[in-house]
Amino acid sequence: MSWWPFNKANPRPELSAEQLQRLRAWQQLPHPAKQQPLPRQRWVVMDSESSGLDLQRDRLLSLAAVGVEQATIQVSQSFDCRLQQTEASSDANILIHGIGAQEQRSGQAPADALLDFLHFAGRDILVAFHADFDRTMLDRALAQYLGKQPLQWLDLADLCPALFPELAPGRKTLDDWLAAFDIEGFERHNALSDAWVSAELFLIALAHLPANIRNSSDLQTFAGQARKRRQLNGGW
Repeated sequence: MSWWPFNKANPRPELSAEQLQRLRAWQQLPHPAKQQPLPRQRWVVMDSESSGLDLQRDRLLSLAAVGVEQATIQVSQSFDCRLQQTEASSDANILIHGIGAQEQRSGQAPADALLDFLHFAGRDILVAFHADFDRTMLDRALAQYLGKQPLQWLDLADLCPALFPELAPGRKTLDDWLAAFDIEGFERHNALSDAWVSAELFLIALAHLPANIRNSSDLQTFAGQARKRRQLNGGW
C-alpha cells in the first residue's frame, strides 16, 4: 500500500479562500540565509504525537514546538495544538500520550492547525529527535490537507552521537540522551514537553559544535555526514 494519503476515493479537501490566502502567505515567506551565522539563526524544535507508529496508516494527533534563538529557548515562542479526529485512537495509544477520545474529537480543524504550525515555524529549520518519524507524519498530514509543502529538517539523533561519541554506546532513544545530560521534562510523551527537552538537548549540541561549523548549511552537512557514517556502521 502506498503511504500517499489521498487518491480518487479520498481527495484532498478544498481549502477556503482564507485558508488559501494563509497558505500562499506562508509560501512567500523568505528562507533564512544559508550562510547566516549560527547565533543569528532561528530554529524550531518540534515534537508530535500520533495514533501509533505505523507510518502508512496512523494519524497525526498533535504538534508542538518551541523557538530557539541566540542560544536560548524563547519562552514566548511556543506552539501546541491538537488535530481534530473523526475517530479516536485506541485506548492503549491514549495511555501513552494522554490525549483522550473527547480531546481528539474536539481538536482544531486539521487544515487550520497545520496552517498555524507553518506560520509559527516560518521557513526556519525544524529540529527533532528521530526526525524521520515526525517528518513523515507531518508530510502526510500536509499532503492530505494542504498539499505537499517543502520543509527543512535537522535530526538530533544524528548530531548527538557525532558530537558526544563517548556517550553514544547504548544510547538510541531521546530518553537515553536526556538521561545522559540529566534533562527532565514535565511530562514524557507530551508533545510540548518533549519539544522543550529536545530544545534543551539541542542547545547542548550547539554549544559543542566544532569551530568550523559556522552556519546552518555547515550544520546540516555535518549531520548528514554523521548519519551516513552511522548507517555504514550498522546504526539505526
